[in-house]
Amino acid sequence: MMSATELSRMLEDTVDALLREKVDHKLLSLQADVWPEALWLNFQELGLITALAAEDHGGSGLAFPTICGVWALLGHHAAPAPIGESMIAAALASSAGMDLGSGLTALAIEQPLRSDPAGRLHGRLSGVPWGRHAQSLLVLANTDDGKRLCLVGTRGLSLETQVNIGREPRDAFVLEAVLPTAVSEAVAPPHILHAAVALRTAQMAGALDAALGLTIEHANLRVQFGKPIGKLQAVQQSLALLAAEAAAARMAASMACDALEHLGDADLNVGAAKVRAGEAAGRGAAIAHQIHGAIGFTDEHQLHHLTRRLWSWRGEFGSERYWAGRLGELAFAAGSAGLWPAVTGA
Repeated sequence: MMSATELSRMLEDTVDALLREKVDHKLLSLQADVWPEALWLNFQELGLITALAAEDHGGSGLAFPTICGVWALLGHHAAPAPIGESMIAAALASSAGMDLGSGLTALAIEQPLRSDPAGRLHGRLSGVPWGRHAQSLLVLANTDDGKRLCLVGTRGLSLETQVNIGREPRDAFVLEAVLPTAVSEAVAPPHILHAAVALRTAQMAGALDAALGLTIEHANLRVQFGKPIGKLQAVQQSLALLAAEAAAARMAASMACDALEHLGDADLNVGAAKVRAGEAAGRGAAIAHQIHGAIGFTDEHQLHHLTRRLWSWRGEFGSERYWAGRLGELAFAAGSAGLWPAVTGA
């Protein structure tokens, strides 16, 4: 029987090979209105869209730590498709007994909607990943007895198309008295957002790792004063700092995904991971562009596809400021006697 580590490596090798073949400059340069159908179908055919869903709902029932490396590879290659979000949507729908079908269901759980006594949903959703291409939305609604997951069809909804700094679709929908097509019977768990936070953390780790590789390559090829700039001590020190930030982001991603399997500690661990990965993204992107110089900002270069996503992802599903505030709340709630055990036990 294949161990979890062996399975992770097999999945990562498969996904890495697929993304190396499919994600090129032409695909990365597509406008947000173009749906990357071929890439999406590749992941569907591999069964990865439903990899986290329960086996009795047509999924593979994989654990979050097993899939962490795949999420990092999505960031490493700047994959222009909502693969990770769709995996999470399928897992949440599976736990709620919902059938999403074969089309794209956009994950829109960051802002809860209001549910009236008739069960109709009201409110505005913004920053929905790839919403314009979705057949349905998986949303969170505040009801009289708690938050519940709801499935809503996008047909007829008011849509405002937007993009983030990374040029990825982040659309807005307005819902006015919209009846959902399905509602979870159970109240949504309080950790409903954590998987999405772990996804962004892993993607940032992957993108930073790719930026490090590009920067080392550039430093070894760019000749100044008769020798590669990578031989200059100042550049070597900057590369060391970039490598340290990339390593910190990798550890943060691993911590976040591991925490999803132990939900008692998830708020503390996932929040801390998002803060640290976000800090690494900001510092690491600055160093990468400093060493590349102007060429890193040109449209033909790979670097800006990574760094623009890093700048975007650090603010999605809760910025560093939000999660730092949440960590402060947890520390205050623990009190003087509980703070040290909470930190050391996380």
